[in-house]
Amino acid sequence: LARTVFDKHTSHLTAGKDYNPATSGAEWWTLVLDGTDDVGLHWDRDYALEGESGILVHPHLATVTYLTAVGGPTIVLNRESPMQARHLGEIFGPIESALLSRPVPGKHIVFDGRLLHGAPADADAWALPGGGAGAGPPVGGR
Repeated sequence: LARTVFDKHTSHLTAGKDYNPATSGAEWWTLVLDGTDDVGLHWDRDYALEGESGILVHPHLATVTYLTAVGGPTIVLNRESPMQARHLGEIFGPIESALLSRPVPGKHIVFDGRLLHGAPADADAWALPGGGAGAGPPVGGR
């Protein structure tokens, strides 16, 4: 699946010209959630490099592929991470825009890999009291 996602997002590019195939690829993460689990706000980045040098390196693109309709919506905030850890204090301030994507099986979203994102369970405005899934319309489409 990771290779398929990579190929989908590079199919319009020329290997060797638009990107270096030797240093490009996809990282695979899986999460198994129930309806009350949180994925806290975070940036995808190379945490080992950050620890060694204080430099924050992010993927060019970040993606989420939903396999189920369980869990809170993915929220992507218009808040770019700085390139150096010493500048993290500069991220505070108003959020001017955001994307909210409700989990729908088979749905795939892509966004700038430098953006702050997460999936807080308490942001699921469609959940019914008692933990059931609401029947509200999907937000953001497929």
